[in-house]
Amino acid sequence: MAGTAELIAQGLQRHQAGQWDAAARLYAQALDVTPRFPEALHLLGVLAHQRGAHDQAVTYFQQAIAANPSEAAYHSNLGSAQHALGQYDAAVDSYGAALRLDPGRPETHHNLGNTFSARREFREAAASFQSAIALDSQYTKAYMQLGRVSQRLGQYEEAVIALRRAIELAPEMVAAYELLADSLRRLGQRAEAIVVYEQYLLRDPSCAQAIYNKGVIELDDYRLMAAGLSFARAIELAPDFPEAYCNLGITYLAQGRVREAAHNFCAAVRIRPDYAMARSNLLMALHYDPATDEETLYEEHLRWSAVNERVAPTVLTNTREPQKRLRIGYASPDFREHAVSHFFEPILRQHCREAVHVTCYADVAKPDATTKHLKSLADNWRNVRGLSDNEFATHVRRDEIDLLIDLAGHTAGNRMTAFARRLAPVQVSYIGYGSTTGLTCMDYRIVDHVTNPADETSWHTEELTRHSLGFACYAPPLDAPPVTAPPSIETGRVTFGCFNNIDKLSPPVVQLWAQLINAVPDSRLCLKTRAFNDVGVAEVWRQKFAVAGLAPERLELLGRSRTVSEHLAEYRHVDIALDPFPYTGSTTTCEALWMGVPVVSLRGNNYVGRMTASLLETLGAKELIAETEAAYMAIAERLATDSQSLSTYRQRLRGAMADSAICDATTYTRGLESLYRDMWQRWCGEQR
Repeated sequence: MAGTAELIAQGLQRHQAGQWDAAARLYAQALDVTPRFPEALHLLGVLAHQRGAHDQAVTYFQQAIAANPSEAAYHSNLGSAQHALGQYDAAVDSYGAALRLDPGRPETHHNLGNTFSARREFREAAASFQSAIALDSQYTKAYMQLGRVSQRLGQYEEAVIALRRAIELAPEMVAAYELLADSLRRLGQRAEAIVVYEQYLLRDPSCAQAIYNKGVIELDDYRLMAAGLSFARAIELAPDFPEAYCNLGITYLAQGRVREAAHNFCAAVRIRPDYAMARSNLLMALHYDPATDEETLYEEHLRWSAVNERVAPTVLTNTREPQKRLRIGYASPDFREHAVSHFFEPILRQHCREAVHVTCYADVAKPDATTKHLKSLADNWRNVRGLSDNEFATHVRRDEIDLLIDLAGHTAGNRMTAFARRLAPVQVSYIGYGSTTGLTCMDYRIVDHVTNPADETSWHTEELTRHSLGFACYAPPLDAPPVTAPPSIETGRVTFGCFNNIDKLSPPVVQLWAQLINAVPDSRLCLKTRAFNDVGVAEVWRQKFAVAGLAPERLELLGRSRTVSEHLAEYRHVDIALDPFPYTGSTTTCEALWMGVPVVSLRGNNYVGRMTASLLETLGAKELIAETEAAYMAIAERLATDSQSLSTYRQRLRGAMADSAICDATTYTRGLESLYRDMWQRWCGEQR
């Protein structure tokens, strides 16, 4: 009969050849010959670990250690099996024992680093990867992981150094290119990031993932035409690539190609039915399409909820005290220079701290000066960027939030999948989104009597509660330039303008505006949006208006300004602002009015179609609201021939806004707090 050593050798030979069943039998025979033989137990543990039977592997490794506690490899492999089971604390202990026995094992340092990463202890992880590299300067995976955790620590320069070394050692490692490019992007080196992917694509021009990643950077840099080509090519190479379809949809939406965007979001969802963000993007796209009716929009929101809403029984510890100081939570990815902040900042500033305690849950990708300012106004600020829904939920529940207010809905970076878990006793949808969320556990949505009249069908899963002063309160920029005279006084011709995003410029808008400009002799149309920084996009829109009958010399397209003040200053070139439809303006409307420019609007049939109408009614300027396209044309044409009215608007609009409820932050916020109190007291009165 073969001896123990011979059986182990034969088992290893089979093991290395992939003949795992035969190897297991030989290891077991070795144990028959020498019971509790540590190496046989260890190798059976290795086999179990490779097969995914991690519990069994732990048992074998522990038995091997009991028989021979001085073998470092046994402790190290035990740590690997414990890590695979999510037993991270135990894994750290096992790796520590292995390193005390043999500190010169680079793979143990590397594995310990991976476990520290899993525990989100990134500094400890970085130190472990550095130890592995010190022992083996060719350890590609350690460089890769060091780059990854350096990025998590915000140490992007260190990440770049490590990742360049990983690529030098393993040029085929696509994930390293992705992380390197992302680190370069975060350092502001966008061109270099694109070069990284182009270098990889020289090695593998058919790598859909690399082409997709390049497109993500191009999209982030708003190089829309280039991004569209990249995503389309990735889909051509990998037809079942849901992220590529989703990002192509985002790119098309930014170009104003609304129906093509919706088509791609639908494709992403067909491939991955639980792709929540793609479904949210589809909902956004449907708002811009004039063909979308309220029932269709509502049903699509219900479909999102049917797939993604998971309300498990939750034990909420909030005390039912009707008059308590309320703990309010606001959640948004847009606590930065963003439209939402212009409506949120005055509320945050004016909240009565005796009545409410405010926590902001900031999921902000690129914090800026506005982020810093908002943080200074909050009682508590939590950065939840990168946290899972479970981690986000843990923060909200530990903070004992009574009312959790969502300021994003289904817009980019939203947390709908977290709200779908019921994180607080009362959940509210407010500003930032123009429809129902579709969630049964979103209790209320705050609107007003113009955006959502009480006598209309709701088309909401939430109960609508109406603020008597309007759907929002606006904080004009402190550095807004002074109002100027209508430009037509100097130029002798009227300039119509719209500074909204082009996804709002529906085909009927293009047709009507071309007709209007042609009807007003020598008039001009000025459109301004970030998308026009891309010359390819600008040319496409010139062609759209040309097809609608507008001569090119009567159309001016402007891109994004460097600052808000410079952006507002461009209104000195606009006599009359044209509101798009069916998705009207809100922030853009407020900006135009603050600069003394009257806004002509067509009242729609839902919240997003009535935002400007609500603002104009609050301002006492109902004469600018049309009920039909013909009336819209008539109002705009009348204004174009009434220089006295244009001058009067220029002189009075800013003061009128400042004196109106639109800018009365104190009164507006007291009203909002009253709504919150009513919601809370209703919850307190519900049966336990």
